[in-house]
Amino acid sequence: MARRRRQLDPAIGLLVHERLEANECVVGWNDLRSGQVTVMLVDRDLQRELKEHRLGRGGGGRTLEFRQQDGQWVFLAVGGWIS
Repeated sequence: MARRRRQLDPAIGLLVHERLEANECVVGWNDLRSGQVTVMLVDRDLQRELKEHRLGRGGGGRTLEFRQQDGQWVFLAVGGWIS
């Protein structure tokens, strides 16, 4: 039986939504360290094209990093990813 992945904290979801650029969507996220989360974003058109060609999650996009401080999530940095 497959293990179900935890949902992204709604507070992080709100912070991500504030920083989304036109036509971006969330494709995944990782909690790399305790209290730190990286969210991966990709252009919706690129994601759609990759799915049509059955290429899965290839491509690249932006990352947003967040850290929990004093019980609240705060934005840390923007980065990039390629796969």
